[in-house]
Amino acid sequence: MENTWEYQGSEPIKIKRYLSQLGMGHRLFNDIKNGDGELMVDHRIVRPTTKILPHQTLTIKVTPELADPTVTASEKTLSIIYEDNNWLVINKPSGLASIPGPTEAEDTVLNRVKGYLIQQKDENQRPHLITRLDKYTSGLLLVAKHRVASSMISQQVERHTMKKYYLALVQGNGLEKHGFIEKPIKRVAGQAARVIDPSGQSAKTEYWVQKYNDQYS
Repeated sequence: MENTWEYQGSEPIKIKRYLSQLGMGHRLFNDIKNGDGELMVDHRIVRPTTKILPHQTLTIKVTPELADPTVTASEKTLSIIYEDNNWLVINKPSGLASIPGPTEAEDTVLNRVKGYLIQQKDENQRPHLITRLDKYTSGLLLVAKHRVASSMISQQVERHTMKKYYLALVQGNGLEKHGFIEKPIKRVAGQAARVIDPSGQSAKTEYWVQKYNDQYS
């Protein structure tokens, strides 16, 4: 598979730095550098140390990712909101887990996406879930169809610069119209559940109350 970009800068730039400017992680570059793919400038294979000139094209060519044999393919319904060569945006219903776990190993979003890619005869059959939702939370999930797409967004994931918006029904009506919840969240050992704990990871949620009644906000 191939992905191509045209360099819009005004000065020569090394491939590694250019890929970083595109938001891509170093892992993919290192994989290609170590022989798992090719780098091409203006459709000519080049060394990783090559500099790109203004308006030249850079193409990344990597080996397709084969299906993970530990993940079962499911042919159940998948609600696709958006799709292109790199991405899938999935509308996950409440009650469907994002990834396989101890209680559900054969029918999750990941299982269904794998089944969909196989049905489409996609050369890449190892999807990467960029975002996840709890089993009983409905909403949109972003899925990278291959490792190049996953690398494209890796810096946003690592730096926590992605913004996620949820519409929630909350019991009670004592919330301020606008506020923040800043509490450390820790995973319960051996479970998917999480609790507020001083030793947990930092978490910050900004909220707005849209409307409320006597029982709910």
